[in-house]
Amino acid sequence: MPELINSPSLVEAAGTPPKQIREVAGRVNTGESQVSIAHMTSPPGWAEPWQRPEFDEWTYVLAGSVVVEHDGGSFEVTAGRAVHALPGERVRYSTPEGAEIFLNGFPTGKKTNATLAVPRTHAKANIRLKLHGYADAVIKDVALDTGDEVTETATLRLVATPPPNTGHPGTGKGSAKPNTGHHDDDGLERPE
Repeated sequence: MPELINSPSLVEAAGTPPKQIREVAGRVNTGESQVSIAHMTSPPGWAEPWQRPEFDEWTYVLAGSVVVEHDGGSFEVTAGRAVHALPGERVRYSTPEGAEIFLNGFPTGKKTNATLAVPRTHAKANIRLKLHGYADAVIKDVALDTGDEVTETATLRLVATPPPNTGHPGTGKGSAKPNTGHHDDDGLERPE
């Protein structure tokens, strides 16, 4: 006979900042040890410790994205997509923070998803989104002369990362591009 499950149980989660797990079926809510079905909500910047699940772990992303790190590297799972980790496979999940928003090369002090109040002008603007571990996204030639609210969308792409614990000592960050002091990272000349 079918069993009605009236409500999920809140389950304490590993990782920081804390995420919320509402288990529908599993050890906590129904006493089931063969399967766990839960709705999880993780805040931007959340990361959990490395784990080796003892079961097949299926994750379906409803909104936003989750980064999956594994011994072979990492990838991002966006809304409407899923990931399957095999029993015993070493994985780590995290939720990206909001990206910093730059307007014509200058920081706005805001992160995605934010609303920018920009003075009306006949000039066009370039918007750059920056987030560590991701390739920058640039939205070029945004019209600022209409006086209307404009909504722009961009997707940051996860930069491939090496497997954990395989870094090489002494490698550092840097840019081969010389800093002339006259151009920003969009290649646009800065107003003096």
